Amino acid sequence: MRVDPVLLSSAVPTRELEAQSGAHEREAIESALRASRGRVSGPGGAAKRLGLTPSTLEFRIQKLRIDKFQFQQKATPNRSLRTMPGVAVRKSIQIALSSSDNSDSLRSCCCA
Repeated sequence: MRVDPVLLSSAVPTRELEAQSGAHEREAIESALRASRGRVSGPGGAAKRLGLTPSTLEFRIQKLRIDKFQFQQKATPNRSLRTMPGVAVRKSIQIALSSSDNSDSLRSCCCA
């Protein structure tokens, strides 16, 4: 079998093609991880969004050296206190009562 050298010279080099497909794969995985907030498996996970099994996605994440944890939303401290009005006030009173030497006088003043 003979191949025309002119056809080979105009072809995209294999390494360049692999780099382009790797960059595209990385972008797709990072986009799915961002949308799923770093979750790989489960109903809202990145694997489901990409149509892959979780183990395949985990393998590709490791292969491309993607830090999946950077896409996780960081928990906010006292999240439950912010979502429930009045709880923060009660919590601060409880802290003041438990740390005060004069807890009886504070109780009669604040909790009457």
